[in-house]
Amino acid sequence: MTPLIRCEGIWKIYRRSRSSEIVALSDINMSVHKGSITVIKGPSGSGKTTLISIIGTIERPTKGTVYIEDRALTELSDIALSRLRRRRIGIVFQDFNLMPRLSAWENVSYPLIPEGIKTYERKKRACELLEMLGLEGRYDHTPEELSGGEKQRVAIARALINNPDILILDEPTSNIDSKTAMEIIDLIRKLRMDGKSILICTHDGQLLSDADHIYTLHKGKIIDDS
Repeated sequence: MTPLIRCEGIWKIYRRSRSSEIVALSDINMSVHKGSITVIKGPSGSGKTTLISIIGTIERPTKGTVYIEDRALTELSDIALSRLRRRRIGIVFQDFNLMPRLSAWENVSYPLIPEGIKTYERKKRACELLEMLGLEGRYDHTPEELSGGEKQRVAIARALINNPDILILDEPTSNIDSKTAMEIIDLIRKLRMDGKSILICTHDGQLLSDADHIYTLHKGKIIDDS
């Protein structure tokens, strides 16, 4: 089976000066299959967030190529990458990255604005997702009025608003209480059953037990633990 996502020889090097550089990722080779849960684990500073930022088309690798269904992302312009990300990839960051002055529904619907969708339709779609995630009645609340678990659900709803087939989550259970964490894990299981391809950075043992494939990242180098 051809992987949905394939990383071949990915390097990320940050140059401080002509004589000083930091190798964040070194020759990364990995894949994510359709309808699976793939986990990347590793200590803080190992390069996990950098790797998923490259896979999620937010950053470009210094060397190497990411493929989505055999399409080389290095061949795409920044505009084409942005369009692909909006339509096929949903990303949930560890710190949620919600816009503080916007309400929950406005945060969720924000990715629809570049698609030219009118406000009424954006709000309708956003509120339907928020209701599905148990946030009925919280549509108009700003992030500062929401708990950590509620912010996580808003961030997940935003990632799902364009119905992407790829969902990337950075430590989705790290900033929430244990009860809410189990609810998020149950949601991830449901999304996998619905056909989403899910890539997660996590240390959570429960998520590790649900994974179809596990990689360990250490000092920018990857090991296939499956």
